[in-house]
Amino acid sequence: MKKEKSKQIKQFIRYTVIGFFSVTINISVLYTLVELVSLHYLIGAFFAGVCSTTFAFYWDKRWTFKNKNKHYKTQFFRFASVITIGSIFHLLLLTFLVEIVKLWYLLSQMMIMPSIGLGNFLMNKYWTFKARVK
Repeated sequence: MKKEKSKQIKQFIRYTVIGFFSVTINISVLYTLVELVSLHYLIGAFFAGVCSTTFAFYWDKRWTFKNKNKHYKTQFFRFASVITIGSIFHLLLLTFLVEIVKLWYLLSQMMIMPSIGLGNFLMNKYWTFKARVK
């Protein structure tokens, strides 16, 4: 029991590290696309999500969950499904905070990401990267 709990804590710490880098990538891409390329913040947020998701899939599979399963297509589909659902909630919340509450888009993004990230972690741990994918 202690060993399993220790493993889960280690996974969560690794997930947090990958999450930190993913957030950094996401915010950097979002800022660049909105401020330098002049894209709408929602379009920028979509592309920022694609970049950070690709990074996260690779490192979560290899390092966070140490998953050696060769069913890459199945896992990527599951991972992408989790991210897509999370992204829909993310964009709805982002729109609400920016358009209705009138918060700055980057502050809104930073406020939303931890809850979306936690939900994604749990779904990926128990569905995408579970021990056996048939």
